[in-house]
Formats: sequence, structure tokens, C-alpha cells
Amino acid sequence: MYVSSGSFTDETRKEVEDFSKWILDVGDGILPGLPLSANGEFDWIRILDDLLIKDQRRGIQALIDDIYPNLKERYLDSSCLQERAILAPKNVDVDKINSKMFSLIPEPTRCCLSTDESCCGDWQFV
Repeated sequence: MYVSSGSFTDETRKEVEDFSKWILDVGDGILPGLPLSANGEFDWIRILDDLLIKDQRRGIQALIDDIYPNLKERYLDSSCLQERAILAPKNVDVDKINSKMFSLIPEPTRCCLSTDESCCGDWQFV
């Protein structure tokens, strides 16, 4: 599902609005919590059924196939890659997804380093 400002059918517009509200409610922490254990902690939320990966045997591959259809043929198509993203809550999950995606690319790949902070001082990076 794309969340963008395009021309949608009424049904698609409603789906986008519902998803947008749900994801904002998740981020704002206002969805009701569900207890997972007898100790009564309400730390869990219900994920919408259409967002679940039902095929556990193909979990990551099914996710990649859904978000990046025909990745093996379209991995050089920058617009295909720029318009899509897979979000994950933990770096270990990101690493698994990235590793699987890199394994699908038929050419040698390389990993580039990045940072979240700017460097001050006389730091030099090559």
C-alpha cells in the first residue's frame, strides 16, 4: 500500500486513511495494549491482519517479493528502489532483510558506511 497524495478510488482512499490513522496511533502510543501473559502487562498491540506475513516458511522472502516485485530484474531501476521501503524495529531484523536482498542481486555488491551524526574537528575519512 502506498501512502501518498495521488488520485485514489474511494475504497483505496479509505484504506490509506485507515492505515494512516492506525500507524499514527501506534506511534503516539494510544492504541489499547493487550496482555500477553498472566502478569497483566499491556505491552502488546494487535497488528492488522492484512499487514501480517502469513507464510512463515517464506517470511522475509514473501515480504521482499511484495515490496520489491521482480527485484532480480529491477535492482538497477533507481525509481523502483526509491519508491519503496521495508521498515523494521530492530537492527538485527534490518540486517537479515538486507542480507537476503543482497543475496538476490546477481552481481557483486559492496557495503558502504554511513553515520547519523556530523563530525566536528579535524576528522578525516577516506
